[in-house]
Amino acid sequence: MRTPSAPPPTAESGPAPAAWLRFQTLWLRTGAVVEMLSFPWSIAPRAWMEASHEWLGMGTMPAGAVVDFTIRQSAFFYGMHGVLLWCLAGDVVRFQPIVRLIGWTYLIFGPVFFLIDWTTGTPLWWTWCDPLVTGLFGALILLADRRIASGISFAAPSHV
Repeated sequence: MRTPSAPPPTAESGPAPAAWLRFQTLWLRTGAVVEMLSFPWSIAPRAWMEASHEWLGMGTMPAGAVVDFTIRQSAFFYGMHGVLLWCLAGDVVRFQPIVRLIGWTYLIFGPVFFLIDWTTGTPLWWTWCDPLVTGLFGALILLADRRIASGISFAAPSHV
């Protein structure tokens, strides 16, 4: 049996949800911009990719069509995902269920990325940073979502 839920908050719901709505919008847009920065790698010269691969401490980049198309397609996919995040940030109230799903997927990606990075011999700094940043991104989306739904103020509570 499903219990009725409160209507979704709006920017007019008061100062508490409004501040969290602004935070969630800004946070999603920050993630969107970071992801859209991958677009140029879908067409970057292979020499740039090889130099970046070595600079990141991953050694010599393997040659082959599979490596090239995987990098290029992943870069384009990440960029398009950034476009999606930007669009969702345009109306976080309307897209609340999808924004919540995005938060949960990033939170789940954290440990999944750790396992992938750990088992593939990714440099240690990447193995820790990649999942931590990804999980934190999702956790903050969900925190904002919870605060918006409950009407909790963005600022620390004041004690009298």
